[in-house]
Amino acid sequence: MTEPEVQARAPAYPGFIPSLKRVLRGTFRFSGRARRTDLAVYAVTALWLVPLLLSLGELIAGQDLPREADLGLGAVLALPFASLFVRRCHDGGRSGRWVWLLLPGLLLPLVRGIIGLNGGIGANLQLDRLIWPLDWLAIATNLGAVALCLIPGSAGTNRFGEDPRETD
Repeated sequence: MTEPEVQARAPAYPGFIPSLKRVLRGTFRFSGRARRTDLAVYAVTALWLVPLLLSLGELIAGQDLPREADLGLGAVLALPFASLFVRRCHDGGRSGRWVWLLLPGLLLPLVRGIIGLNGGIGANLQLDRLIWPLDWLAIATNLGAVALCLIPGSAGTNRFGEDPRETD
């Protein structure tokens, strides 16, 4: 295959801002399909957005924000990952029920943060002594989720909808 043929067959990347707009429009939509780039665009945006918003809040407030602000913002930004993950599974022709893989990785830090807020470092250390095996479960499920998100989607239309690379 020649270079022009390969370029003609490869879908064009629409750019970061159009991709981010498409991702935000589908934030809580669990039907349809999503590109791998949709997940990457949201992840990069969320990872930059949390520190940026917290820094701006601290700058405006003139003091450190409470830990609750960090936990709350992280939880809010983690919610769209569920719908994106479901649509990524759909892109590969898989059921969205694989979203359950995300729970240990999302809930464990949240539970630790809440316990740390209420009981301090001592409570966190006690909790860690009890639930350290769950860390391995969270790591394994996170790796599985990442692998499922990196696997290319099925070409063309599948039972979950049209190929997102062809609809833009």
